[in-house]
Amino acid sequence: MRKNRLIVFLICALVMALVLCGCQATPEHGAVTSKNDGTYEAALQNNVSPTFEPATAAPETTAEASTNMEQSQQPATYTDSFTNASGDVTINLSFQEPIINTAQPVIQVRPMEFSGEQVQKIAAAFFGNEPIYENTQQMTKAEIEAAILELRQTISDWSGMLSYYDGDETLAQSVKDDYERRIASLELAYQNAPDGIERIPCSWQFHSDDYYMSPEQASSFVDEGHRYIKASGMINGLPYILTACNREAADYRIHNLSVGLDDTVLSYDDLKNISNAHPTKEDLQAKAQELIAKMDIGQWAPASDDEVGLLGFSPNDSSSNFKTIAYTRVYDGIRATLYEGGLTKADAYASNYYYESLTFLFCGDVLYRFEYMGPLQVVAAVNQNVQILPFNDILSAAKQQMQMFTTEQLMLPDGNIVVDVGHIEWGLSRIRIRDNATDFYLTPTCAFFGTAKAYDANGQVVKDQWMDPDGTTHEQQAQCPVLLAVVNAVDGSIIDTQQGY
Repeated sequence: MRKNRLIVFLICALVMALVLCGCQATPEHGAVTSKNDGTYEAALQNNVSPTFEPATAAPETTAEASTNMEQSQQPATYTDSFTNASGDVTINLSFQEPIINTAQPVIQVRPMEFSGEQVQKIAAAFFGNEPIYENTQQMTKAEIEAAILELRQTISDWSGMLSYYDGDETLAQSVKDDYERRIASLELAYQNAPDGIERIPCSWQFHSDDYYMSPEQASSFVDEGHRYIKASGMINGLPYILTACNREAADYRIHNLSVGLDDTVLSYDDLKNISNAHPTKEDLQAKAQELIAKMDIGQWAPASDDEVGLLGFSPNDSSSNFKTIAYTRVYDGIRATLYEGGLTKADAYASNYYYESLTFLFCGDVLYRFEYMGPLQVVAAVNQNVQILPFNDILSAAKQQMQMFTTEQLMLPDGNIVVDVGHIEWGLSRIRIRDNATDFYLTPTCAFFGTAKAYDANGQVVKDQWMDPDGTTHEQQAQCPVLLAVVNAVDGSIIDTQQGY
């Protein structure tokens, strides 16, 4: 797997910030929240644990765990080993049963639009008392003249355009027509363009994207419903850009906010020299928690290394000066589990909303980029004491799902695959509400995380190589994080975290 965390993060951030294509329209009726149609809703009403087929066998525990449980009431350690249905993946289980209350909350939530006041308060957590300006691409008369000249020179060389587009006259003419349209737009903008640019303080008002574009960009703008606040300022002498986006529509919803170094000003070589410090994970968490407290956006808790790994980052990668710290929201004292994705076009009933999270990417001890994705607002506490299934039943459902695991889900070289499941995460997961196109449930779940590793026919470790932006080659065992199962602890159904059911 590639380890260029910076590039991965930038690609993800670009997709999250721009999202230029819509999803399928929301149908009139929503899909059920789980595979056990009606069971989940019934459990929410009567506080009675639903009927569910019990585990076929008692969990296997180590002798040491059994002794500890008898002497100090410590949780049992579950160990097991089996293959998937295809027989080409070995799955090893070794984890402790989570200690939880048998009654858990179910909360109804809804995507939350950012207000201008909230964006301003979050900005203050980062910029402090530094001035913050509208980040528009306004052009001076001289800049517009230069842009027009460049476009005219290009279309004046018809033979050169034909050669560039491999003799495709239709494509070349289409480009020429587009350039002529852009020239006309720039000529119109020139009439009222200033001789110099005066920076305008941010008004904390949302605008359509063309408000921030250059005249040339705005001439081809198509409004898809995104509304932005784009601002810029200095933090500790370095240039940063803030972008907040709201889009609330039937096909998909986007509510995200980012604060990041202006990489149009700073090159990668500049980034390398920003900080030579090597802070610990705890040091970075302390910085992140200080910023979260200033934002006043509720209670948050650090995500696990497994959750961060599934986002494409390695929190313990010593080969990179870039480190990622992620947080998830805490509701009624229970942390929501963080998953990858959350916006999909594969299903007309798709959840169409990114998972709620805070992500901090540090270069040394300097913040490179911050993302606040998918904020939620609480609509109602549906049931503060819903009954959950015994852990044996949850584990039985998870093992059935694990046996359906295939190598197609892995980014690993061919070979013998072994998945070690050493971590389970108890928390709240988002699912869709039956016949409700706007809201979600946060329901108690148990998520089973693992690490997949590749071995050759002789049982030897398969190595994976990658090159960082400096040209340095790295090598380690071929492996990747995987999420094998997420079990709804109320009705025992398996949740598809991409689709939200």
